[in-house]
Order: sequence, then structure tokens, then C-alpha cells
Amino acid sequence: MDIGINVSENLRIRLGDKLDDTIERFNKENIKYTIPYRLEERNKSNLIIFLEYWGIELNAQNGYIVFIKSNNTELNFVMQITSNSPIEALN
Repeated sequence: MDIGINVSENLRIRLGDKLDDTIERFNKENIKYTIPYRLEERNKSNLIIFLEYWGIELNAQNGYIVFIKSNNTELNFVMQITSNSPIEALN
């Protein structure tokens, strides 16, 4: 089992992926990203990678992806609730 998100049909990002490998895959697939936050002190590093087109934020600590934040897209859409009661949908 993995916990991750599909960025495109060819690329899935998972918690625990190596940061260097992830950036290499972004470059290979021509996926634009920015790094709006980076902190390196002593033996610790922390950075945020933002994929604006997809509405995805990744947090990497010490070289590994540890957090994924995303908007709903057609690649990560889970379900749509059509009733007035979300409890009914969960049942």
C-alpha cells in the first residue's frame, strides 16, 4: 500500500519518495514547480515544492516527501456527494 497522488498519467508522488528522485522526474516530465520555502540548518532540511498548475504542495524533510496537500482534480477525485446528507453517502 502507498499513500500518494497522481500528478499526471505517468507520474505518481508517494509519501516517503526521495526528494532528488521526485525533482528528477518533474524535470523529465517537464512539470513546472517552484520552491517557495527552503530551510537548511545543521543536519536538518525542510522545503516546500509547489506545483501551481495542479494545485499540489509537497513538504520534504531531510530529503524525503513527508506531506502532500492537493486540490481535487480529475486524477485524484474520490467521490461526489449528491444527497443532502453526507452521512448517507458514507453508509
